[in-house]
Amino acid sequence: MSASAIEQQKTAYIEKLRCELGQDIAHLLTDPNVIEIMVNPDGVLWIDTLSHGLVDTGTRLASTQIALVIGTVAAYYDRVVTAEAPRLQAELPLGGERFQGLRPPICAPSFVIRKHLPRVFSMAELLHQGTVTEEQAGILLAGIRNDQNILIAGATLSGKTVLLDTLLSEMPRLHGEQLRAVIIEDTLELHAALKNHVTLRATEHDSMRVLVQTAMRLRPDRLILGEVRGAEALEMLKSWATGHGGSACTIHAGSPARALKRLMAAVQEAGVPGDPELIGEVVDLIVLMKRRESSQWGIEEIVACEGWAQGRYHLTRLYAEHTKNWLIRWPAHTGGHPPSHSQTSSGS
Repeated sequence: MSASAIEQQKTAYIEKLRCELGQDIAHLLTDPNVIEIMVNPDGVLWIDTLSHGLVDTGTRLASTQIALVIGTVAAYYDRVVTAEAPRLQAELPLGGERFQGLRPPICAPSFVIRKHLPRVFSMAELLHQGTVTEEQAGILLAGIRNDQNILIAGATLSGKTVLLDTLLSEMPRLHGEQLRAVIIEDTLELHAALKNHVTLRATEHDSMRVLVQTAMRLRPDRLILGEVRGAEALEMLKSWATGHGGSACTIHAGSPARALKRLMAAVQEAGVPGDPELIGEVVDLIVLMKRRESSQWGIEEIVACEGWAQGRYHLTRLYAEHTKNWLIRWPAHTGGHPPSHSQTSSGS
């Protein structure tokens, strides 16, 4: 098939997808108040909003309609969802939103669409907004300046990716625009506001672990993993220990200590014993993120990891959040200038 024919086919898939999603979801995709769209196996359409959190829209989609949406997204990427391969993880062709689809035998057809921030927020913007304190920013920027490896932990929708994007944008400012980063993700979410970078996307045939190994041949100054979940953790730690300091990743965990335990469990998925000494040696800072209200994400805690000795990690708390200063509010504002303080501060 010629390049023009492929392009025409993809355009047709996009138009087909618009029709299958329907006007309700099309509107939600453009609504800045909506950050996640969920269609459950029973067909009920739920959304996560900045104003009210989770909301049942009252809309119900037919199972056949849901299945068509999943099938069209798969076809756009020249993939097929079957009973043998019932899961689809991809970017929505309409705008690059994260898409997760499921079909039988796992469950009745269902999908989730997670929207991204429209742009990267610099640390200066967050300070200007009053949503990051001088203390928080100072610790994080010093970590970047001193080539410390940063582990950003938190639950789903806690602001981990937002913060990682901000730290990425600060790296060339502090180390020069020539700084080269290799970024590895299983779903493309990071904006990667660097001039000199390569983004690698994992596939069914090229795992995150394989891509970390590949990245080492791409001359990275910094190795960034959008999220570490499994065996790729071993390769990441090995690379961090061999001259690639100043790197970062996110991990799902509810505390700094649990983040380190989760990281060791991920290493064990590579079929090797966990190595807490290596983890304690290469992880320098752990930042714990938390979503407190529907539109507020905050830095809960910043901890320095000072190694492993006598059967435990030596952790020093550098910052603990007991005030109402929040990292970021996901604003409707998408312009090129910072919104005013009144638009973004958490208030009383």
